[in-house]
Amino acid sequence: MFNIADGGFTELHSLWLNEERAVTPGKENDIWHRRHDYWLLSGIVCHGYARYGEICNDPRFAIVNEPFKSEQGKGNFIDLKNKFLQRRFKLLEQALIIEEQLRRAAHLQIHE
Repeated sequence: MFNIADGGFTELHSLWLNEERAVTPGKENDIWHRRHDYWLLSGIVCHGYARYGEICNDPRFAIVNEPFKSEQGKGNFIDLKNKFLQRRFKLLEQALIIEEQLRRAAHLQIHE
């Protein structure tokens, strides 16, 4: 399972827990959760930072569109989706930075 070891310094793990509780069997992709975060990060690796349109249009990353299907047709749908993706990536980025800092701190303690 995909994980980011942020040491509890971000809200990511409590958010993942709440999202996993909200998932109903057979509709796992309807609510954004950890699996979507994995594919969002994969899309950013492939397409680049803030290239959300390209990520969403790439069939390999179609899963990132699933939670937004009920919102399609609303006037500002694309803006809302892109803002969500941007906020979510910022949270993931923050957690990844903390994970790296914790790893470095642990590495330094081992070698002292």
